Amino acid sequence: MFRHHHVPEQQELVFGSYFTQCFHEQISSPNSSQKWPSLIAAERDEVQISAAVVAFRFDSHRSSRAHPFSEERVGHPHFSTFRLPQQVVSSRNEKTSSPIFGESNWPPALWEIVNDFRAVQFWWLSHELLRLEIELSEPANEPGGRVLWLADLNARMVYTWNQCESIGLKRTDISMVPHCNISAELQRLEFDLARSIDVASVKREIKALRKNIELELAKYKFTFVAEDKTKYFERNKLFGDEVHDKFPSTRFDLKEAGNSLACGLNTSAGFHLMRAAEIGLWELGRDRQIPSVNKIEFTDWGDIIRELETEIKKIQQWPNSRTKEDAHKFYNRALVDIRAFNDGWRRHLAHVRQSQIPLDDTEAIALAGHVERFLKTLATKIAEGQYTAIEWT
Repeated sequence: MFRHHHVPEQQELVFGSYFTQCFHEQISSPNSSQKWPSLIAAERDEVQISAAVVAFRFDSHRSSRAHPFSEERVGHPHFSTFRLPQQVVSSRNEKTSSPIFGESNWPPALWEIVNDFRAVQFWWLSHELLRLEIELSEPANEPGGRVLWLADLNARMVYTWNQCESIGLKRTDISMVPHCNISAELQRLEFDLARSIDVASVKREIKALRKNIELELAKYKFTFVAEDKTKYFERNKLFGDEVHDKFPSTRFDLKEAGNSLACGLNTSAGFHLMRAAEIGLWELGRDRQIPSVNKIEFTDWGDIIRELETEIKKIQQWPNSRTKEDAHKFYNRALVDIRAFNDGWRRHLAHVRQSQIPLDDTEAIALAGHVERFLKTLATKIAEGQYTAIEWT
């Protein structure tokens, strides 16, 4: 048994089925080692396991006492140990799950990742395999000792397989060869009572299995989104309802721009923002019926801008009125924004330059605000397929 309550009457943190509750519950600790109960595993998310007491250790702690489960690192907190629950449950519901388990509402919160990717189960499993790797010994020299030893180890291998299967591992995967070797040896020992148990060999296979599981888990990567950037992530209506409804062609790029901003991919965000602004440019050209309107999607920005300038100058020929002033202000403001996008951002983002400096967070967020104001201004007068008269009345 691997308890090491070197501080008497210490406070313990206790993990329940929902271990954000009931912290600091008092748990009496035994004065001597105890026999581990067998693991009962079933093919479902809820699995009964024996209680494991494992002390977290921190590298910053300076201690001359070696951790009983580590061959390299030393030190552990002196104020508490952590008790895993008697029952470990993977919490999944219909609304939130991981890519392993099917459809989901992304992005998952950190707590959902802990649950859906079975962090608690694998944390316990890693420590349990390490405990077996270090402490596994010969069966007790008593009636039924061999049978209990085999049953206990077999149950732990079943639990290990259930957890590995949950992340998509297969028995044919090379990483599961140690598990297959252990299971095969347990079957031989069960049917051949005269066969001696090679504990050292089993422990080597357990070590290989633990290392392989850790390598498999290392293949899953997560991107962290800072709290102040979650407002950009997976937003279907990044610029609000009006832009979303009136310029549906911008939806894909605006969502991608938001995701890029959230993940710090600022050059990508700028690229998608310019694509969204291009939709606004095209709609302005269609609204003013510029000469290249029928092939506007294949016309360079510079040519569209020049044709827009020509059409907007015609507003000066309208009779003086409040309507003329409103139109003059609306189109010239839009034209200024388009020139700024083209000269200040699009040309530099669309072409590779050796001296090109990536956008920083401040620039990318400012550009997003600029494009948002541009599209929202356009939405007050025009939309895709809905335009003003050539001369406002």
